[in-house]
Formats: sequence, C-alpha cells, structure tokens
Amino acid sequence: MERKGLLVAEYFPPVTGGAARRLEIIVDNARSLEWTVVTQPVDDSPAKENRGRHSVSRLKWWSTPEPSSKLRTTAVYMRLFWWLLRLTGKIRPDVIHAMPVCGAALPALLVGRLRRIPIVTHVFGEEFTMRQGRSPAIRAIMNYVLSRSDAIICDSSRTKGLAVEFGAAREKVHLMVTIKPSFVPTETDDARRVLGIKGSPILLTVGRLAERKGHDMVIKTLPDLKKKFPSLKYYIAGEGEWFPVLKKLAKALNVEDDVVFLGLVAEEKLPLLYSAADLFVMPNRELSSGEMEGLGLVFLEAASCGKASIGGKSGGTDYAIVDGLTGLLVDPLDLEKLTASIAGLIEDRSRLDEMGRKAFEYARRTCSLERVLEVVETIP
Repeated sequence: MERKGLLVAEYFPPVTGGAARRLEIIVDNARSLEWTVVTQPVDDSPAKENRGRHSVSRLKWWSTPEPSSKLRTTAVYMRLFWWLLRLTGKIRPDVIHAMPVCGAALPALLVGRLRRIPIVTHVFGEEFTMRQGRSPAIRAIMNYVLSRSDAIICDSSRTKGLAVEFGAAREKVHLMVTIKPSFVPTETDDARRVLGIKGSPILLTVGRLAERKGHDMVIKTLPDLKKKFPSLKYYIAGEGEWFPVLKKLAKALNVEDDVVFLGLVAEEKLPLLYSAADLFVMPNRELSSGEMEGLGLVFLEAASCGKASIGGKSGGTDYAIVDGLTGLLVDPLDLEKLTASIAGLIEDRSRLDEMGRKAFEYARRTCSLERVLEVVETIP
C-alpha cells in the first residue's frame, strides 16, 4: 500500500547542489511513497507543479532571512509552522522529511509532534561547521531537533559523528549517499569530442567556487605540472564568490590560458564532463570558521563515471574516497605533495586506470538506488 510523504526543504531543484540533488532523487524514484514537496520559490519556476504522481509547492513568502534578522527569521518560521499544520490536516501524511536542521526542520518537527507524524531530519554536514559555536541559540535548536527526530539521514560518517555530538541518538542515524542513475561512464575520447574539450591530460573540478573547495591550490600546481605536461588543461565547472580570486590567481601565475572556467554546467552534461577528464581534483580544506566539506558528492559522481579523484584530508571526504584505492587523500595545504600526487597518477596510467575501475565499483556499491530507497522508505 502506498504511503504519503511530506518533504519540507529549503532547497529543491531547479536549485543546484548536493542537498537539492539528493532530495530530487528521493522524490523522482519513489516506489512506496507519494510525495508532497514544500519548498522556497525559485525564479521562473511555477508556484505549483506535478512531478509524476508527486506535487511541489513553492511558497512565495518563504525566503531564508539573514541570520542577523532574528525577528524576521522567527516570523517566517512561525508562518511556515501554521501553514504546515493546516496542510498536514488536509493531506494527512504518514511521514515528514525536513531540512535543514537549523531551519525548516524545527517547524516541521513541531507539526509532526502535534499531529503524531514521524519526522525524519536530513543533515549534510555544513549545518554543523558553518554555525558551530557562533550562537548558543542555534546549537540549542539543533540539539532540540536532532534529539527529538524519529530518524536522521546523513551523507558521511563524519556528518553522522557531528549529528551525534549535537544531540542525535546514534541508533537513529542512517547513512545514505545518492547519485542519479544517469551518472555513467562514456569513453573519454567520445566525451571530449561531444563537449568540444581539448587538452591532455585534463584535470577537472566541479562544484561551487568557494574557498574551502581548494581550486586555488590546483591552480598553484599548474606552473610545475606544465613543465612535465605542456598540453595539460584544468577545467573548472561551477559558479561562486571565489571566481574573481581564482581568475586573478591564474593570471598572476601566467596559467590563465590553461585554466578553463566553464561556469554552471547543466546537470545532464555532467556525466560527459566527468568522463572527459583524466583525473578529478578537489583538495578541499577546513576553514578557520569551521566550514568544511561534509562529504564531497562530486567525488562519488566522478567515481560513477569511472574516474579516480584527489581530495583533501578534511571533513567527510574519507567516505567519498578510499585512500590509495579509489583515489588519494592529501594535505590540502601541502602544495608540493598535491603537485607530486597529481603528476604521479598522470605518469602512472595503469595505476590511474585501476583506481578509476575501483572507484566505479565503490560508487555503485555505496550509492545504489536500492539502498537509498530502502533507507528512505522503511524509516522510521
């Protein structure tokens, strides 16, 4: 018998990013749940739409307030609480899923408790590190939500540890990583031909242009790498506040012709882009603010396309990359080590190809759709 699920999320496609992508996979591939999605408005997207048998409502008045605007934050989430209370009385869902833990999950939890509906909270890692220690009130809210949720879904062992630290009962925390089934390998030369990509070898980073991602460290390796590999190119897919910094750095190091900024790449083209690369590189690091990479879904997307990765020893990356087997984990601030690691894999093609095969196997095993649906549709 099909059950009804309510998903309350501040991020949902066409919003991009790992969190939105996970939720889209859960909804679009549902087997035993009929979803009603409630989310924030997005430019050029309808206020209401159907996704197969599921529905999406984008509330025009729901926007994430600035952290400093406490009065407005309270008003927005109080309104969301009352709106959800009315909605649940109408549709009577069997379960509520909500995110983020320090946002929409609180009114969703309160509604769930009043209606006696189980609540599942999704966490992604950033919630803990970006706000950790900044506000006792935020920590108290996160503890309240996590300690009272019927289940918590995390994307890495690191995130699971943080959820427990912030109040979640360990036995209620479930690990789940999602990758769209469309992420499959294409022959490297074919992918390059379709995309019009030139250069060899090709390094690739996909993700928001942000300081913690480590694009700048890859750019700094290029002067030395170019001495060994004159036709090497570094492709960067994504947008973000770090773009001017990276552009300026490439020019200062005289490698601006070797760094190709692709901007935001359509999701349907990403599997081809991963396949076109020789090596995926993102030496992510933890910032002084505590901000870090909760998982690094892009490493697993690259793996699903048969590509090995180099990542930073930071955050939850060790769940996405099995060091020495599916790729390498390096000190993200050790430029010499990063340069040597990239060069070593490019020079040892047989090792690089073997890592790519192992990465593909690991991604398929870790991120299977069957595992995702088993977790989502059988808890709490």
